Amino acid sequence: MTDTTPNLALPEIAAAQAQKHVTHNEALRVLDAIVHLAVLDRDLVAPPDTPVEGQRWLVGTPASGDWTGHDDDIAAWQDGGWQFYAPHVGWLAYVTDEQALVAWSGSAWEPALDLLSGATELQNMALLGVGTTADEMNPFSAKLNNALWVARAAAEGGDGDLRYKLSKEAEANTLSLLFQDNFSGRAEIGLTGDDDFHFKVSDDGSVWRDAIVIDKSTGQVSFPQGGASSDLELTVAELALGVADALNVAQFLGDAGNRVADSFDALTYVDAAGATNLDTGTAGVLKPTSSAPSSLLPTMTGATTAGVTISASSELGAGFEAYLISDGDLYYAGGGTAWFSNDTVPAAATVDFGSGNARTVASYKLYAPYSGTQAQNPKSWTLEGSNNGSTWTTLDTVSGYTSWGAADGNHPLTRSVGSPAAYRYYRLNVTAIQSGAQVGVAELRLYSPGMSNNLTVASTAFTAAAAPSSAKVVVQVKEIDGLTLNTDLICSVSRDGGATWSDVTLRRKFIANAISICESATLDLSAQPSGTAMKWKVTTANNKAVELHGIYLSWS
Repeated sequence: MTDTTPNLALPEIAAAQAQKHVTHNEALRVLDAIVHLAVLDRDLVAPPDTPVEGQRWLVGTPASGDWTGHDDDIAAWQDGGWQFYAPHVGWLAYVTDEQALVAWSGSAWEPALDLLSGATELQNMALLGVGTTADEMNPFSAKLNNALWVARAAAEGGDGDLRYKLSKEAEANTLSLLFQDNFSGRAEIGLTGDDDFHFKVSDDGSVWRDAIVIDKSTGQVSFPQGGASSDLELTVAELALGVADALNVAQFLGDAGNRVADSFDALTYVDAAGATNLDTGTAGVLKPTSSAPSSLLPTMTGATTAGVTISASSELGAGFEAYLISDGDLYYAGGGTAWFSNDTVPAAATVDFGSGNARTVASYKLYAPYSGTQAQNPKSWTLEGSNNGSTWTTLDTVSGYTSWGAADGNHPLTRSVGSPAAYRYYRLNVTAIQSGAQVGVAELRLYSPGMSNNLTVASTAFTAAAAPSSAKVVVQVKEIDGLTLNTDLICSVSRDGGATWSDVTLRRKFIANAISICESATLDLSAQPSGTAMKWKVTTANNKAVELHGIYLSWS
C-alpha cells in the first residue's frame, strides 16, 4: 500500500500515526494548490521577485533559478517557499493574464478546446455564440472578420463538393440572405415570399425594390426597375423596328415568335376597323383624327358684340370703325366695309375677349381692302397677345408683303402662330403699308387650334405558344402636344384576344429625331384569364395630338 493517493498524490495518514495533523495539513496544501486551478501566467521561466502566499504559475520552458528542473509544472508559493506539482493528462488551468482555459495534454499546456478535436458529435445545442452572445432571436451568432468553409476531399472520405443547404416551410415563406448596414437591411437575395429567385435592394431597410427576378418555371430573367437587360431588349426593339420600317413589313423575332415589331407601313397587324378616331392618312403613322379649327370672333355689329370688343389706335371716321374687321364683309374695293386708321403707321386694331375669357389662337387670316400694292394695304405687321393690355408677346411677324390678290374676299393671307397660348387681348400692329396715309384692313379672322380627338387603336391578335405570364412594350411616339405618359398616352396588353386588358407603365428612355422612345416595365399577366391571343392597345386622352411611329410587343 502506497503512502499517497493515486491521482493527486495526497499524503495519507498511517495507522496509529503521531502528529496526524501534519500529514493532514500537507494534503490540504496540495488541494489548495491544484484544485480550481487559476494561475497568474504561463510564460515566465524564472520565479517572480515578490510572490504572494497562495499565488500559482505554470512554469515556462526552459526554467531557471528556483524553478530549474520544473518545466511545465505548477509552481505555488506556499509557507514562504516554492512547491511544485507535476500535472496529469486532462488537468485544467485558467490563465488569468490571457483569460484562457488550458489543459495538460501529457506534453504541453494547450487550449482546452483543442483537446476536444477528437469529439465527433455536438447535438441539440439551443444556443451557440462565436465571438458574441447568441440569443433566442439569433440562436447561432458569430462575430468574426473571416469565415472559411472547405469541401471535404475524396481522400478524406468526402466527395470534394460543398453545398450549403437552406430550406423553408412553404412557398409563401422567405428563405434569403439579408445584407445589412449597421443592422438595417440594404440587400436581400433568395426566395422572398414565393419560389422565384429575387435580388432586392433598399436604401432604408423598409422599402424594398426587386432589382432582378428569375422565374422558377421558365428561368426567364426580368429587371423590374430596368437596367442592362432592359437596355438590351430596348436595343433589340429599336433594331427590329428599324428593319420593319426599312422593309415595310412587321418583324417577328424569337424562336417562338414572341417578339413583334410593327412600324405601321402596312396595316396588316393593326385593327383599323375596330379603332376609334384613327387617322391612317400618313404612311407609317397612326394618329388621332382632328376637328377643324373654329373662328373665335363673332360677326360684329358694333364695337362690342357677344362680349368681344374691338378697338383701334385711331379710326378715320364713321363707316371705317375698327369693329368692321369682323363684320363678315370680306370685300371693300367694290363698296364693302373696312377699318381705316386716321393716321399713318404704326396703327393697331385690338381684340378684347373680356375678363376671364382668354382664347388660344393657332392661326389667322388677314384680308386687305385692295389688291396688290395698292394704297393702304398692310405690308409689315405683327400679331401680338397680352393678358393685361400693356405687356405684349409677339406671336407672328410679317415683313415686306406685297402679294395681295384681288380684293374680292377670296385672296386672304393665312398665317400660323408659332407658339399658341391663351390670351385675353390680341393686337394686329401694322408697321408699314404699301402707300397712302392710312392703314386699311378689310377683315381679320382668328382661329382656335384644331382639336385632336381621343384615339383608341389595337393590334390584331398574335398567337403565343403558351399562355404568357408577362409582357413588355416599346412605343415610338412623336409628341405633338406635351404628354403625361400613362395619363395622356396609355398602353395596354391582353393575352385573351382583347377581352381583358392590363395597362403597362411607360417611361421615356430617350428622344431621337423628335421621336420619344418609351419603354414599359415588365407587366404581370397572371391575373388575366389564361389565353394565347396577344394584343397591344394604345389609348390617348385629354385631346392630345400624338403620332405613333412604331410599337414593339414581347411576351414570355
